[in-house]
Amino acid sequence: MLDNDARGRVWLAEQEGRLIGCTAIALRDGDAAQLRWVLVDTAARGVGLGRRLVEAALEFSRESGRRSVFLESTDGLPESQALYDDLGFETVSSKVEELWDGVRPLIRMRMRL
Repeated sequence: MLDNDARGRVWLAEQEGRLIGCTAIALRDGDAAQLRWVLVDTAARGVGLGRRLVEAALEFSRESGRRSVFLESTDGLPESQALYDDLGFETVSSKVEELWDGVRPLIRMRMRL
C-alpha cells in the first residue's frame, strides 16, 4: 500500500554507482516518526552501513521535532534486531499475522528520542 500522506525523507547509500543500502523515515501525525525499509546489500554488510543509515534517520526525526520513532519488523532478521536493540528500541508487541511472505510474527518496536 502506498502512503501518499506521509512526509519524511529517504536515504540512499551508493558505492561505485551501485545502490547498496537505504532507509526512510515517515513523519506521522503528532510527535512520532516511523522507520521504514532498512536494507543493506549482503556484500556491504558488517561495516556499520545499516547503523549509519538508521542514525541519520533518527537525527532527522529529532530535528523534525519528533519525540519517538517506531518500526515494524519480523523474525529471521537477527542482525537488524541486534541493531535496533543496541540503538535503544524496545519491543512493544509481537503477534503472529499474515504478512507479505506468509504467516509470521509482526514485531513492533519503539524508541523515545
